[in-house]
Amino acid sequence: MRQGVKPVVCDASILVAFILPDELSSAADALVAEAQREQTTLLTAAHAALELGEALNRAQRRGRISAEVLETALAILEALPLHYLPLDLTTREVSVVAAREELSCYDAAYLLLAHRVGGHLATADAALAAAARRSGVLWDFSAPA
Repeated sequence: MRQGVKPVVCDASILVAFILPDELSSAADALVAEAQREQTTLLTAAHAALELGEALNRAQRRGRISAEVLETALAILEALPLHYLPLDLTTREVSVVAAREELSCYDAAYLLLAHRVGGHLATADAALAAAARRSGVLWDFSAPA
């Protein structure tokens, strides 16, 4: 990570919002633009690869996207300046946070990762955003970088 650049942990929902045409969002666009200008470093948990793959495959199976759109989405994802980080978390840590914040264990892991790296958390998920806001790590795309 670059010195003086605050990392932003991206969950699968914000990444899907950037890569799928029917879920595009200004927040996701702003986040990627910051990373491309090297104003932030994009991080995600290693399990995001599984969540993203599942979201894309499910979208294709349900007829939301074609095979061509799936391929384009994968290419966009691969081109992102996104760093996948391994999780060094215990089941207890994740379970306690998930129960306290009423999140899935997957989402609790993103929240814990944001705290561990001393960064912010970017999400399109309302429950995870609320938990991140309560713990002071929610990324605000309207704030200057």
